[in-house]
Amino acid sequence: MAALSVGCAYQIELNMSKTHLITGCSGLIGRHLVARLAGEADLVGISRRSPQINVPIAHLPIDLSRDWRTACLPPRIDTIVHLAQSEYFREFPEKAEAIFQVNIAGTLRLIEYARQRGARRFILASTGGIRSREIRADRQGGLRGGNRLDFYLDTRVCSETLVGNYTAFMHVIILRFYFVYGPGQACGMLIPRLIDNVKNGRPLVLHDADGIRINPTHVDDAVAAIHAAMRLNQSDVIDIGGPEILSLRQIGRVIGDRLDCNPRFEIQPNPDQGDLIADTRQMASLLAAPRIGFREGLTRLLDP
Repeated sequence: MAALSVGCAYQIELNMSKTHLITGCSGLIGRHLVARLAGEADLVGISRRSPQINVPIAHLPIDLSRDWRTACLPPRIDTIVHLAQSEYFREFPEKAEAIFQVNIAGTLRLIEYARQRGARRFILASTGGIRSREIRADRQGGLRGGNRLDFYLDTRVCSETLVGNYTAFMHVIILRFYFVYGPGQACGMLIPRLIDNVKNGRPLVLHDADGIRINPTHVDDAVAAIHAAMRLNQSDVIDIGGPEILSLRQIGRVIGDRLDCNPRFEIQPNPDQGDLIADTRQMASLLAAPRIGFREGLTRLLDP
């Protein structure tokens, strides 16, 4: 039995043969992942807020955007699942330093800790939005930013490159998530925003007749993929998406059907806006194929 000291305030007992560290454990994916892992290993979670779930987990109230040290982390570790992201990801340049600290500085500190403790796997949660950033950069002829999300996306590119240098020491698995949704999600994310707009009669903005096409990912499919990645014995970069591709107009209509109201649409042409679709072939072959279509996922969200 090992004890983890956090400052001098308290100790956390580590009793099982494996220890997993999950950052962002109070977020949508984090809460569901912790529930999935209960009983498999000692779980240590990092987040600013308590995950508020009835699962045994040693919670460390660490803000990765501020100064912190790995001395408070477990003396042994098997897998790190780095889910944390700055809540200010849209607030560039005002919160640029906070975004940098979480996505780059914090990631480096965590993977160095993983290397020093002999971890077998480091799983980095990244974003499929990187693809849209690359397309815009090509069209713009270089590195010029096009919107307030570009800085966040660039830090994600940097974090992927950073952890990729550690494949000689552990399995590094980068999971690029595409539009994850589920019960209890923050209202500012895509699917909750669309639901709120339809419910309150506000138009959904489309860049052309049907809007972008995406394959939104239910949180249960996202967690199943992470759980499988925690047993994967290779390094890789894998898209994580849902089983069906829908346009924004189709998504609005599904939401309208479920809420028994007519969605409104407004077309604002934008030639730089393109589809953002996960290629789920590797997800299906290496991890777990997505199963939850949007209609079923929407029902689970609205009637958890």
